[in-house]
Amino acid sequence: MSKVIIYREYTIILMLVGCLIFITAKIIIKKRLLTNLKFTSEKAKLIINMICIPIVYAALIFCLWEYYPLMLDIPNAISKSYCVDNAIARSYDHSNPGFVERRYIDMEIDGKIEHMTLYAYGINEGEKYTVIYLPHSKIGQAVPVE
Repeated sequence: MSKVIIYREYTIILMLVGCLIFITAKIIIKKRLLTNLKFTSEKAKLIINMICIPIVYAALIFCLWEYYPLMLDIPNAISKSYCVDNAIARSYDHSNPGFVERRYIDMEIDGKIEHMTLYAYGINEGEKYTVIYLPHSKIGQAVPVE
């Protein structure tokens, strides 16, 4: 699997979590997220901050929940121990078949259907592919079998 794919995924995670940690630190240290708003009322600032703080915490929890499988795959990515299987596409993605893009697709691997995030050219339903992916997050590449 290409290192670019793994670096892209981990960069997205680091940027999201980094921004959320920065905002959370600002909330905890300054006690307010939006302190420079030009409202005449302190009550308006307080209400806005009371709305923003739960949204930031919810976003942080969502990011941790969404990217937890990818965090479990860090040892696999470092040691380059990927799963390689032959699979049959059970759905299709034709968004732009001229470019390698992220595609969310259902693949049948050994009789079991897995929902995967694959970087590939256009994927057609019913065709056979060789899939190289990380075991927990199901992120990888799909190459058509000739």
